[in-house]
Amino acid sequence: MADTEESRHTSVGCTLSGALTALNEIDDYRDNWWCDADFDPQFFNQGREVADFPAPTFFTQAEIAEAAAENAGIAASTGGSNFLAAQTVQWAKQYPDEKRLPEALYLAVKAPRYGCQNCATGKASKAAYDVLNKRFKNTEWKKKTPYWFGEACDKK
Repeated sequence: MADTEESRHTSVGCTLSGALTALNEIDDYRDNWWCDADFDPQFFNQGREVADFPAPTFFTQAEIAEAAAENAGIAASTGGSNFLAAQTVQWAKQYPDEKRLPEALYLAVKAPRYGCQNCATGKASKAAYDVLNKRFKNTEWKKKTPYWFGEACDKK
């Protein structure tokens, strides 16, 4: 599939709909999307760090290095739910009449609640909430979205 704006918007919508769960659900146990380098386990309510596991012995050193580079790239980007919320807000700016936007914005507001959180999470969720509240306030999706998720925090 060519990398068109339409294919990216469709991908964002599908990704918001679910990760390892059914496409129309968000995993309540927060097994959704990817985390960034600023991920703070206190926001995850787990209080634990991700364990370092050795690579399986059947991987070559080149495959291990490639995976490490990919993981570093993911960690250097923003977390999944923050990224998806920002992409949805951008989509709403570019295509204000898109019929899928109310549901996508609803999911973008809700997504940070079920993904890795950091200091940018509240801003991302609130931006999607503001668009949904302003432009789609009489939809079923706005009615399902009484508030946004995340909290403001200052990095030290």
